[in-house]
Amino acid sequence: PAEISLGAFPAKPSVTVQTIRGESYRDQNTWREPDRVRLHEETQRLGPAPFAFDFPPCSITALTFRRSR
Repeated sequence: PAEISLGAFPAKPSVTVQTIRGESYRDQNTWREPDRVRLHEETQRLGPAPFAFDFPPCSITALTFRRSR
């Protein structure tokens, strides 16, 4: 897992996680399976700082933190 520290940023207690991925690094979208590689979105609660996050292999991931004040 990656260790993430936000420093002095006053984050809300959750993070939005958007990941583009498939089940395998060899997956690709086709006419028959147009959503084999797709966007997955979820909200996760933040643990104590710094917190750990497991990035899925062979993916593109965006973590969106929102300011609490």
